[in-house]
Amino acid sequence: MAASGHLLLNSQAFSCWSGATLAGPNQVRFPDGIRTVQAGLNLSKQRACRRCCGRESGPRLSSTLERLHGADARQGVSSWIAEIAEVSSRQWRAKRGRVAASTASAATSEPVAAPSTSGSTLLFNKDQVLERLSNNVHPKAQSTYKAMYSSVLGGIVTDPALMFIPLDDHGFHRGHAVFDTAEIYGGFLYGLDPHLDRLISSASKAGIPLPYQRPQLKQLLIDTVAASDSWQGQLRYWVTAGQGGFNLSSKECIRSNLYAVVISERKDMDAIAARGVRVITSQIPIKAPQFATVKSTNYLPNALVMQEAEAAGVDYAIWLDQEGLVAEGPNMNVAFVNDEGVLLVPAFDKILPGITIRKLLSLKEGLTSPGNSQNCVVVRDPSAGPASQELSQELCPTTENGSTTGPILKAVRVGPVTVDEARKAKEMMLIGSGVLVLPVVEWDGRPVNDGVPGPIAMRLRQILHADMEGGLPGDRIQVPYIEPPAL
Repeated sequence: MAASGHLLLNSQAFSCWSGATLAGPNQVRFPDGIRTVQAGLNLSKQRACRRCCGRESGPRLSSTLERLHGADARQGVSSWIAEIAEVSSRQWRAKRGRVAASTASAATSEPVAAPSTSGSTLLFNKDQVLERLSNNVHPKAQSTYKAMYSSVLGGIVTDPALMFIPLDDHGFHRGHAVFDTAEIYGGFLYGLDPHLDRLISSASKAGIPLPYQRPQLKQLLIDTVAASDSWQGQLRYWVTAGQGGFNLSSKECIRSNLYAVVISERKDMDAIAARGVRVITSQIPIKAPQFATVKSTNYLPNALVMQEAEAAGVDYAIWLDQEGLVAEGPNMNVAFVNDEGVLLVPAFDKILPGITIRKLLSLKEGLTSPGNSQNCVVVRDPSAGPASQELSQELCPTTENGSTTGPILKAVRVGPVTVDEARKAKEMMLIGSGVLVLPVVEWDGRPVNDGVPGPIAMRLRQILHADMEGGLPGDRIQVPYIEPPAL
């Protein structure tokens, strides 16, 4: 219903005909004069538009009027229905022409978000919606959103115009949803299993039942990547409480939903790592531990932290926890190397347990020759949980032909990290699946490692790259593409 009360008629013959207004209790005003409606009809504009006209055709409109207002209504309006039919059809065709012109303009410039004509909001039918969606896909979506699975549809779409979620899904209007990611690297899915385990754990903590059992979830995600033909990129997937209404309680939800999308966009993180990144300490309050340890869609604090960093002209901002200890970045972990060669990693009891940093801490000896780590030990911290595992031998000194090479790490400590000891560290780095390892060269305007990327951070980045390219079979799942994607 338009704000001006325009009559809404069927899209086959009528439209929101702006020439008709209510002149009185029993009269309708048209451009060429006033028509008197059968006595007793006495419709307000709202009732005329919403109850009688709606989107029905002429014959159905007459029968609806008769049902709502009596037989006299049908006789009384039949004459002016016939008279306005042709006028309204011309009006509709003209409006369609304006829509087509607007769409054509949008295709060659910026998409039109909320088209309007003569002060009236357009009412679309299904075919028009699909046409408009197809014509208004923004360039980034067209080039980078390669495939989407939706449990609502029960399948995969590869047209970005069809990638949508229902408005009444609680994941959208209540934020009752969890998500996770996995990297697509050289035609393989890297680290899908641990990420999927975290998704299942997050869903349990969020009180969301899984829409499928784990094996089926995994297969659906692999199938989505296969349909995308993407050789490089990221798989991102959500489990939501589901659709069913706009209330707060998820009891109204019909079932939980799964959505997954393949994004082929890749930043040149190697170039970013080579120059290093600049960070500040965030002033945005960190999430409470109960929520910070769940990977939910509640990323408003994270988004505000990024805005804060961008406003300051730096790359990222770092959170401190409720006790003033170093916590994490907006979507990655943070670590330090002190002067004694100890890798300092904040404990995971109050932050999201990062898959990438845990992978780094748990890599086994297979990447290098054994016997290179006589003096490299791990300091265990009870609060660290699964992260306090044996460090990869790659992080320890390598002795070959009598000479020692590689970064010197005497120990790894997973536990509380104070701001004071963090600022005294010789290296600082950010670690996450989307960035791998990024050396920090400046923190709150102070240079780190003399303002150049630290050698240990760059070595850790190389280790993760090597694992992505040739790690254990269980960590790398070859994507069964229907046709091998073009390199």
